[in-house]
Amino acid sequence: MVAVGLVLVAIGMVGVPSMIIWLISRGRRERALRAPVFMLVALAALFLAGIGLVAASNEEVLIFRWQSSSSTPTPAPTSTATMSEQIHRLLADELGVRSAEGLLRVRDVRLSDTTYAVDLSGDVGFFISTQSVLHRDTLKVMQAILDGVSSSPVQVEIGWWIELPDSNGQEIEGQVMTVCMTYDTLSRIAWDIVNIDDVPSLADCGYTIHDEIS
Repeated sequence: MVAVGLVLVAIGMVGVPSMIIWLISRGRRERALRAPVFMLVALAALFLAGIGLVAASNEEVLIFRWQSSSSTPTPAPTSTATMSEQIHRLLADELGVRSAEGLLRVRDVRLSDTTYAVDLSGDVGFFISTQSVLHRDTLKVMQAILDGVSSSPVQVEIGWWIELPDSNGQEIEGQVMTVCMTYDTLSRIAWDIVNIDDVPSLADCGYTIHDEIS
């Protein structure tokens, strides 16, 4: 199409000036009488030249569009966060980034095909026992994972850490409670009426508590 357009342009650009020069150089009357015919031919040549320019222009546009559409496709966006990172953010949003003692709330997240295990820094109770505080926050964490994570592990295990005095009276971080619930149990809990005292009985795959807070 580009070649045809260029040929038509050449015909128009060469033919029209040639006819004008020919008419001027020939002063004979019979040539002058034929001038209208040649003018029509000249106009036709100009018309063809215009068509050729339009065709060439359209062809270039089509070629540009084809090259643009045939370029390497942009890869689909992929998730920038792993499942453990998503759970980390989920729990930090639920309980806060740091505990009341200033410790990082989410200490560790470990995932396997069957178990989601998280280690968290807990808060010491003042108006209620530390055990009750950890039971309350356990239910918050379990519900957040149930509602906020699309996959379904077999069980969810939480390890709670707080600062405890050692034999020398120094405060050191230690694990004071573990709670493990199967996903089947989590899916059957009535979250709006469950009581924090029910946590030990709901922990159907494991429950331990340190003597310091029991």
